[in-house]
Amino acid sequence: MIVDAVEEIVSLLQSNWNSANTDGVTPQIKAIYELKRIGGLSKSTDYVLVYEGRTSIADADVSGISRHRRVSLSIDVRTFKSRGRMVKILKEVDRILWSKIAGTTNFEIAKMVGYTDLSDRSIKLWRVVYDVELVKLAEVRA
Repeated sequence: MIVDAVEEIVSLLQSNWNSANTDGVTPQIKAIYELKRIGGLSKSTDYVLVYEGRTSIADADVSGISRHRRVSLSIDVRTFKSRGRMVKILKEVDRILWSKIAGTTNFEIAKMVGYTDLSDRSIKLWRVVYDVELVKLAEVRA
């Protein structure tokens, strides 16, 4: 069964966010396709935007009855406040993914693959895009 990984991660982040870890502020957490245009983001709001990259499926055994599914996601963290705020938001995203992924979603593993700092200090935008791989082990073919 194919599950929308983006919606799962958005829901996971929204329901487990602890604003005490981010200066009492909860950012807008959205799937990227919910926004009409990215250029219209408010400078008074922090954002955590989630979008899917690639899904790969590989046989888990020689019989081909079960398979592993890997979904690549990007988690785009943006704030116009400060680098310190961005770091706090990143730490909260990291805390939720590592502590809540198994048992609360259809995936067993969340692996942080890397990140890219896309900050633009000329407009005071602090931005990091985390690349995450979600893994569903030994999924039985229907």
